[in-house]
Amino acid sequence: MPLLLRITLDHTPVWREVGVPENLTLASLHLGIQQAMGWENKHLYVFKAIGQRFGPDDMDDESITIKAVFKSLGTSIRYIYDFGDWWEHTVTLEEQCLRLAEELVVAGEGVCPAEDSGVVG
Repeated sequence: MPLLLRITLDHTPVWREVGVPENLTLASLHLGIQQAMGWENKHLYVFKAIGQRFGPDDMDDESITIKAVFKSLGTSIRYIYDFGDWWEHTVTLEEQCLRLAEELVVAGEGVCPAEDSGVVG
């Protein structure tokens, strides 16, 4: 079943809502967030979910699905991108959908900071 996730860049007015399949892995979710937020995938990242950390050096990153970390509506996980600029995101399960939208990003607001800028705006 497709899931609607809200990705918020913490301490900014920037957010996106994306529709993704529930069997998407965290590694693939990372790529979806990169696309949705306008990042260029130049830096490391980590997810913090279910009391653990998952990143590109973890084998679980490739096998843990978002269904496994989003147990119920309203569940949130953390996504940190670029350990230099330290962009923190909150990713929240908003709803379960009957079908995927044709576009990854179904809603959003604000412009993400440019890669390596360190500032919003």
